[in-house]
Amino acid sequence: MKYATLKESQVTNMMKEKNINTIEELSLENVSEVFKVDILYHERKSNCLYDEDYAVIYLDSRLPYYEQRLMFFHELAHVISHEGSQNKLEKEFIDLQEAQANRLALYLSMPRYLFEPLAMKYQSVEKLHDLFELPQNAIIERMASIKREQERTEFHLKLQTIENQRTRKSLQPGQIYSSTKSILHQLKDQVGEEKLSYDVKRLL
Repeated sequence: MKYATLKESQVTNMMKEKNINTIEELSLENVSEVFKVDILYHERKSNCLYDEDYAVIYLDSRLPYYEQRLMFFHELAHVISHEGSQNKLEKEFIDLQEAQANRLALYLSMPRYLFEPLAMKYQSVEKLHDLFELPQNAIIERMASIKREQERTEFHLKLQTIENQRTRKSLQPGQIYSSTKSILHQLKDQVGEEKLSYDVKRLL
């Protein structure tokens, strides 16, 4: 989980707290039970109804099974992260919630601690498609999301390393930048050399 986002780390902790430790435990029956959500099927678009005490997810029975599984996790994402009815929201907020639920559905249906080791082992979209019982486009997007986070984290680590090196160099006697030295001289003139610390004096 070295490259995980905060939200992904939160999902990981939540899933582990609910003792979801294998792919088999990602079954709709088990996940609905541990999250205390009922599943009903109808011939309409998937949706969910929930409040503080009860939640039900309606799955579109016309969808193929793998699509149904993905829609379950999408609706579960609404249940655990959103409040109120979308009927009362502006379109922009509905679009935001849908985007959030799409992303969270990937985290829930393919938890990083289960998905990544298997992705590294098999390196096959088709194999992961069969293991997680999800559409191939979802598998591809999950792999892409992990890669993006790795690249983002590595980029920030490189920037941090460069900044640390620059800071260390600028605070070494005889190697400080002229701009830093100028600021230190101004400080000496303002407060007096006798009030400067030993570390500041040695840089001058």
